[in-house]
Amino acid sequence: MKRFFLAALIGMLIGNLAFSASTDVKSQIGVQDLKLDDDGAAHGTFQRRTSTGGLLTLDKIDGNQIPWSLDYSRTIRPGDIITRGPRTDLRSYLPTNYVTDGSVSYDAQIHSWVDNAAVGAKLTIPAGVFVYSTELSFAGKSHITIEGNNMFKSILQYDPPSSGTRSAFSLLGASYITMRDFEIYSADSTNPPKAIFQLGRTSSGSFGAHRIERVSIRGYAAQAAIYSIASEENSWTNVWAELDGGGGKYVFYTSGADDLGLTGFTSSTNLSQWFNHFRFLNYSDQSNSATIYIMAAASNGDIVFRDGYLAESSTSGSFVEFGIHSSSGAGNYTFSNIRAESTGPAIPNGFHITTTGGGTSLSRLRVEDCFFYPNAYFIYADNNVNVVNSTFINNHVGSTGAGEVISSFYTGSYLTFIENYNNIEFRNTINGGFVVMMNPGYTFNGGTNPQYVIQDNFSRIRNIKQNLPTGATPSVQYGNLYHTANGGATAITNLTNGSLSQEITIICQDTVTSMTDNTSAGLTLNGNFSCTTVGNTIRLINDGTAWRELSRSVN
Repeated sequence: MKRFFLAALIGMLIGNLAFSASTDVKSQIGVQDLKLDDDGAAHGTFQRRTSTGGLLTLDKIDGNQIPWSLDYSRTIRPGDIITRGPRTDLRSYLPTNYVTDGSVSYDAQIHSWVDNAAVGAKLTIPAGVFVYSTELSFAGKSHITIEGNNMFKSILQYDPPSSGTRSAFSLLGASYITMRDFEIYSADSTNPPKAIFQLGRTSSGSFGAHRIERVSIRGYAAQAAIYSIASEENSWTNVWAELDGGGGKYVFYTSGADDLGLTGFTSSTNLSQWFNHFRFLNYSDQSNSATIYIMAAASNGDIVFRDGYLAESSTSGSFVEFGIHSSSGAGNYTFSNIRAESTGPAIPNGFHITTTGGGTSLSRLRVEDCFFYPNAYFIYADNNVNVVNSTFINNHVGSTGAGEVISSFYTGSYLTFIENYNNIEFRNTINGGFVVMMNPGYTFNGGTNPQYVIQDNFSRIRNIKQNLPTGATPSVQYGNLYHTANGGATAITNLTNGSLSQEITIICQDTVTSMTDNTSAGLTLNGNFSCTTVGNTIRLINDGTAWRELSRSVN
């Protein structure tokens, strides 16, 4: 029998460990990992809090006691040594003749494996496909690690007997769970769960703090592949998530409330989700889908996606969609170094910002170093939505085949998209043309003293379409395409807030507006111009001192 000595933090000898198996002892300050390797399956781990001594017993994964003894040079108090439960291999719960090809369901055994896991347990999954049929829940559990052999080799396959089940794998009501190196696969396209993987809280103590590393989540779902509700401080690294169909629309859906009605969730704040190195594939057959959906709210934020790939192939949809809670959508949403591609017949939007949820303002959206190709609109905002304090830097916007995007910004009929003091920045947006489109009725700057930066976009800004402000001296700052919209007879004598080389086109949408040749005031025309017919147009250019007519048409 071999004997090993464990050194205390203060350098005192606290004990000798004796057992019949060959042992590999790895010592760090306060932590020892002990592995009994005779059968390759017996493992135990403990962490020493102090050096005052004590007696410790750990169990093997098969339930047999490990034959070891601890001798101490001094006594300690109970609780001075805390255990992190031993490794529990799934194989220890399976029958001796188990198979790994997915042909047999081990639902009862897999649930016992999870249900018996105590605080600190490490659940291990060997290579193979292991089938189960009811939701695998970690409710009420914390500080547990689930670890496989490889994210594409250790597979937990969910095969429910009927449709409408809530999820395949659930961290609802759990905290401090670590998942790594395995796959959750929802196999049944006919009876898919609402979500493949769900996270959320049932109380303040089950807020999240999960680590998901090298995990694949894929298959069929009726709502979303990943459904994260008020689950916070979660770190996701090297995650592959794929929605193959089943009626669902979203690869990743997050909110502070159970918007899609999976039931059992407690609403709360939704802060701090960090994704690094991810691949989200949306093969949904549903219209208006989104690879990523975020319900933005005042108590949501610090949601970050870095170094990833998005694929969207639905009949219509977006790579990223925002709903906005009635309390507004404040909060730090970052997308960095992401490539997004359409893999289907439709051309998705880049970012679709909606009023779903009842709110109208989204703030602190940052998009940087991304390549979105192809997309119908890089940013598409619904009616009445304001986007404020946001930044778009060094993005390469893809094309629809015509050499440039249809538009980088599109707004609806009643939207003031970029309003006063909003600190909107557009820098280095690459691709043949950077286009901003606005329907009549909106202003681009919305007031005086704007704090926008629009520069180095490899094209002049064009197609900013809005109603010409009413009155005799309307402002045309930052615009170049205007519709007249006066309710009564109005003679325009000058255009204000113009800039050198700015060109504008004014299209008559009423029959009561006219423009007066007024060289002394800075409006030089080839005679007076009148909107006698809807559709009449006039084009002018600013030479730095005055507006000068280029052409006109009477239609």
